[in-house]
Amino acid sequence: MNSLAKKKLIIDARMVGPVPHGIARYVSLIARSIESMRSSLPFDVWYLVDLKKNPSPEQTNMPRQWCVESSASFLSLKELWTIPAILRRERADLFWSPSFSSYLWLPCLWMVTVHDLNHLHFGGLFQKLYYEWIVKPFCLKARQCMTVSRFSQGELARWLRIPADRIQVVPNAIDPAFLASKSFSRSEGAEAADSQSYFLSFGSSKPHKNVSFLARSYQQYRFEQKRRGFEPFHLWICGVGSGAELGLTESECEGIRWIQHIPEAELRGHIQSAAAVVFPSLYEGFGLPPVEAFAVGARVLVSDIPAHREGLSVVQKSVLWFDPRAEATLVQCLVEATETKDANAEAVELLREQWSFDRLSGNVARILAEV
Repeated sequence: MNSLAKKKLIIDARMVGPVPHGIARYVSLIARSIESMRSSLPFDVWYLVDLKKNPSPEQTNMPRQWCVESSASFLSLKELWTIPAILRRERADLFWSPSFSSYLWLPCLWMVTVHDLNHLHFGGLFQKLYYEWIVKPFCLKARQCMTVSRFSQGELARWLRIPADRIQVVPNAIDPAFLASKSFSRSEGAEAADSQSYFLSFGSSKPHKNVSFLARSYQQYRFEQKRRGFEPFHLWICGVGSGAELGLTESECEGIRWIQHIPEAELRGHIQSAAAVVFPSLYEGFGLPPVEAFAVGARVLVSDIPAHREGLSVVQKSVLWFDPRAEATLVQCLVEATETKDANAEAVELLREQWSFDRLSGNVARILAEV
């Protein structure tokens, strides 16, 4: 298609940095899908970037020649007037906000992807007012409102008081780069962990990540293992610098190694070398990390919440489920997981196919053709 005949789409990618996570990872994958089919799309697609946060956007799938710089940081007050001005200057025909970042007015049509309603469940007063006064009208006036799971589709539809079929579902995908990243054997992983068997978990200090629950449950597991005459495995928690950030005491942190960040190049190796990977969230919109962990053959222990049930729907019998509010159920799973058991290869392939990058690309192409 002749580029001169195409309309201009600008995608907000200001949240993407050198260490993408959460929404940023989703946006980076969308960019990768767009670049894989740019010539066939009905739009010339540009990326709105924060070069201070992401000085090398091409490393996160966004060619620099297709980038527009913004001086307004993601979710800053300044974005409310700066982004509309940029869109007017760039003569954008369509703007895609792939997050809950919303505006009172824009000079073009827009699409929005709201991943979940976490801030309404766990946020403070300011966040709840932001959703009611800015996010809700922004969604209702959007050319297309989207989300990442059937669970979130239902929640959004009830909140917005619109039929669920007015909200398109464009799910997350397993990053091909993650599947292709370095893998090492369980013995090599043990060496990386100072020759100690360990559980691995990813989280943050945000309440819905439920890391304090995990730490307390782990102490019960340690007691149980010692009572039975076994040496307890250690626990690595990535994404939290120390137990003090969660208000935990020294005794509640015994056996826990707090890690702020694991480099992307080493992530798959550490996931595969762990005895199990634990995801204790109280709430998620999709829950990609347990999907990715299972997709590389890890033993997965996961909280029994709707998003996890949906994300792991084709492999439900191959994971260990626990109640994220009942410590005894997680302790039981940790004890069971101390016995090495590799994931079923057939189940791994089923999950990889369900949340493949090609499927995401197909959904992006469909949305852009319909809008």
